Amino acid sequence: MRQRAALKSELGGFLSQLKDISDTMEALNRTAHYADETQARSQIGYGRPVTFSAKLSYNRELKPLDTIVFDAIISNVGGGYDAATGKFTAPTDGTYLFYSTILSGYNTKVETAIIMNDKEVARIYSGAHDAHGSGSNTVALSLSSGDVVWVRLLYQGGNHVHGYYSTFTGTLLAEA
Repeated sequence: MRQRAALKSELGGFLSQLKDISDTMEALNRTAHYADETQARSQIGYGRPVTFSAKLSYNRELKPLDTIVFDAIISNVGGGYDAATGKFTAPTDGTYLFYSTILSGYNTKVETAIIMNDKEVARIYSGAHDAHGSGSNTVALSLSSGDVVWVRLLYQGGNHVHGYYSTFTGTLLAEA
């Protein structure tokens, strides 16, 4: 009887240890699954930030439909913006937010637009009498990898875009 009680007690200890080992294994499996999922997401591009901001470093006199080349990069995380062309190319599918502010020359007006793949998606009017005029616009766009977004001068109005105060910014809000 004593021997049976001792064995029962020892068995209870083993069962307790087995439960602890089982709980530890379950926790390790959850951690391994999370690590595998995190690695898989990083390999296909999830979670990589994409954002840029650029400005004009000097005043520009443009012709109708010229691209405004914001040549001074403030930030370019993800490398989507090209300061040589003034164009942003989406590195991944997703929803992006674009914003541009344009300052006109003194006592003039200028009309510009945010363009996606040669299609106008937002207009910006900048102008003032006896002053510089500032205009801005924001647009959220669903882009596919390789889609291109930029700002260009329109036909109407003047052709002078003031440097230093004119900017173009874009950021990835959510991947598709």
